[in-house]
Amino acid sequence: MRSNVGILYRTGGSRKPSIFLISAVALLAALAGVLGGQGWFNVQTIIVAVAGLVTLGLLTKGGNSHWVLLHMGVASLLFGRRGVYLGQTTFVVPLQVIVGLLWSVSVANAIVLHEKIYVKLPALLTVFSGWAVLRAGVAIISGIHWDGVLAWTIPHVSGFFTFWVIGSIVKKETQLRAMLGMFLRLSLLVSLLGSFEFFFPSVARGVLPWFFDSSRVVSTTFPRARFGFWGSPSAVIIVVWGMLIAYNRLFSTKELPWFDVCVLLFGAVAVYISGLRAAWIGLLGGFTLLSWSLSKWAAVAWLGIGASLFTSNYLPDVFWNRLLTIPTAVLTKTAADTSIASRFARWQWAWEAAREYPLEGIGYGHWQIHNSFLEVASKIGLIPALIFTVFFMQVLMRNLRTWRKGPTPEVRHYGLLFTAFGLTWIPQVATSTVFYNSLYSIMHWTVMALGWYLVDICRGEQAVQVAAQSSPALEGAKPRNSATDEHSLC
Repeated sequence: MRSNVGILYRTGGSRKPSIFLISAVALLAALAGVLGGQGWFNVQTIIVAVAGLVTLGLLTKGGNSHWVLLHMGVASLLFGRRGVYLGQTTFVVPLQVIVGLLWSVSVANAIVLHEKIYVKLPALLTVFSGWAVLRAGVAIISGIHWDGVLAWTIPHVSGFFTFWVIGSIVKKETQLRAMLGMFLRLSLLVSLLGSFEFFFPSVARGVLPWFFDSSRVVSTTFPRARFGFWGSPSAVIIVVWGMLIAYNRLFSTKELPWFDVCVLLFGAVAVYISGLRAAWIGLLGGFTLLSWSLSKWAAVAWLGIGASLFTSNYLPDVFWNRLLTIPTAVLTKTAADTSIASRFARWQWAWEAAREYPLEGIGYGHWQIHNSFLEVASKIGLIPALIFTVFFMQVLMRNLRTWRKGPTPEVRHYGLLFTAFGLTWIPQVATSTVFYNSLYSIMHWTVMALGWYLVDICRGEQAVQVAAQSSPALEGAKPRNSATDEHSLC
């Protein structure tokens, strides 16, 4: 993606605003007038307005402004479900809006300035997204209300736009490290805020009542943190990713990185109080894979896992009772609690719906299935569900292949990390509403896209280093040695 945004500024010697920019400013002014006249100005409206102006400003600038904007979008994940509702159920979060704008500018530049687009999109993802859009169009034309249709379609097709934007903007390994660093910091912040809200609910609501919500999910067995500031206990998905990054860094540096230790300690508390069994399983799988694969530190890592398992004997019975419901459900096919029973009922309903309507699905506005594959099969048909399933497996296998057969040790090390991420995606996709919700979907699409383009990203960094070594104009630019960089995330 070129830095000169042709649709926002006229090309030529002077940078005069185009009719596009003038119209956008006029529209914002009119919108502000309407909001003021209706008395709708509040803290949330002001935040959205400021964010919109900043976004517009970055879209009109050259250089690395698009990368900065994407980075800001990832940072906005800290605020969870706080987004813009387009209807009763259709909502978008800031990162989705930013990805959509960046994609729109890229396509507009290609049309107006005849720029070539160098993005290799996954074929199966493109086919799936096209099918979902066509199915949504048919539903709306046939009289189905657009709100329920878009509420389902937007999260599922966001992957197409996310892969496009990641593939066109993230071109260097330093950018990849910055992205992983952002997830690392988000992990610590979410852990601290969630724990603070859980253990000190009255203080939290007294300090920032508009930010913090209820502290606990009502439960007679396992008191769970609600992560009300984020919108759901699923906030720990970010925490789990950050813990895997920190764990990987912990055994990849010569000195003890205290920041990573803090991420692991506070993250462990947050994951525990979330009560999210899929997160527990995914984190254990990721830790096991990283420990097994970090060669010279493998013994130390396994000792750490052994000590953790030993210590876990002192955890309360409510933890073990909740954890053991999983093998009970798998081995006996019986529901050990109401949550599992609800999922069994939803899965059975979705499978029957897919069998009855295999080509077009039963449509929109029904149960959330808590299984991404059955969700697609029941809503829009078995064929797109099969396409989605094969694509998801393709992503997992691509990460695995990068780990085992990457061109350089650095790429293979990143491949290991993203393979560990994949182990956390499997229980989430199998038991949760990952791609039904705008927030959860854009998080996963972003990380999946980074893993998909991993080899190309690191190859781009190598090209920059070669240019720095050979070009007299870049004589002072020294290539970074990732193997000795204390802050390396690989």
